Amino acid sequence: MAADFNATTSKITTSYTTHATLRSYSFWYRKDTSGEGGLGRIFDKRTAGASVELIFCDNVTADRLKYARQLSGGERSWRFSSGTDAALHHMLITYDAANPETAPIIYLDGSSTSPTLENSGTGTANTNTD
Repeated sequence: MAADFNATTSKITTSYTTHATLRSYSFWYRKDTSGEGGLGRIFDKRTAGASVELIFCDNVTADRLKYARQLSGGERSWRFSSGTDAALHHMLITYDAANPETAPIIYLDGSSTSPTLENSGTGTANTNTD
């Protein structure tokens, strides 16, 4: 499925509402803007409730994305390269919520990338049902 987003209200909603302990996300994307408020979301596990897990543009000028997971003791997040703007990229992210302080495994265009810890929340992974 391909979609073009308007950087304000566009989204794709699925019926997926549960949390798996070990999760992987694989997707193709082309970033041509940083989205609403410079924090455009690629993935956000919610529709109306509190955010518990997301992948979003962290800073368009620094050419990076951020993976954030809400834990019982605050947000734990890592930043990493988003690749060049206006080019098609493949991203694969794997995360183990049973070990929430362990960094996600991230591949950009088939190459392993090293995420940098940005926020160091601790505790167990929060969940939601939306």
